[in-house]
Amino acid sequence: MVPFSGNQGGPITGNPAKARVVLKNYGNTPAFLESQALGIYVGLSLPLEPNYSPFAYDLEPENIVEPAAQYTFHGIRPLHNSEQISAIIEQRTFLWVYGYVQYKDFLGARHITRFCKQLLFSTLKNDHYQFSEGAVPPRYLESA
Repeated sequence: MVPFSGNQGGPITGNPAKARVVLKNYGNTPAFLESQALGIYVGLSLPLEPNYSPFAYDLEPENIVEPAAQYTFHGIRPLHNSEQISAIIEQRTFLWVYGYVQYKDFLGARHITRFCKQLLFSTLKNDHYQFSEGAVPPRYLESA
């Protein structure tokens, strides 16, 4: 299971304050989703330890991601503060999207995939963005 399998960057289209996170099952068997967490953090740097509790929740048992299929995360809160959005675009502060998905494989073994990406706007080309893992503390990416 790999998050952010889709568009890794490009021109800004639509409302830049909205985010969509997609996970893809690159395995050969289904993944039976159990829980997820998806949040955003705005600041100059991330805390060393992720805090998932405000936005973690269990999923219904019918959430199954077949091989090569995608699952779109739900529950991310968009940014509504125009000053904060401008500061992110101008790189006076940064936005990270982070979370995890917990699932069982076909043998019933439990796995967790954590992810975190920092949103960066291009200083060379206006209105373009990319995602980076460069400034992410290791605990945000540890998977089991």
